[in-house]
Amino acid sequence: MSLLEILQLVGYTTAAALHIWIGALLVKRRHALSKIERLLMLLALSMGVWHGSNLVIALHSMLGLTEGRWTLPLRFADSLAVASITLSYSLLLHVHLHLWADARGRSLTRTERARV
Repeated sequence: MSLLEILQLVGYTTAAALHIWIGALLVKRRHALSKIERLLMLLALSMGVWHGSNLVIALHSMLGLTEGRWTLPLRFADSLAVASITLSYSLLLHVHLHLWADARGRSLTRTERARV
């Protein structure tokens, strides 16, 4: 196993577990969450799905499995990874704008609301 494969295995596993764990903690108390905490929950789960999908793809190549039988699961994992990382950009913008406004003790401005 090469150094790159070890880094992929450790990195994707740790990141997926961490993000899904944070998301699960927030899901448990989702009824008492504020708007920003709901966005953070979605962001954590989205990042967990992205890392988990990349872990599946990396494990496939590390284990040397054949392409033919695993084509559909690999495409599904790749589609999940692309969809979740695409969603993450919007969630990051929303979280950033809300945190920026909260740090300054104000609500969102008109231009910030237009972006959100």
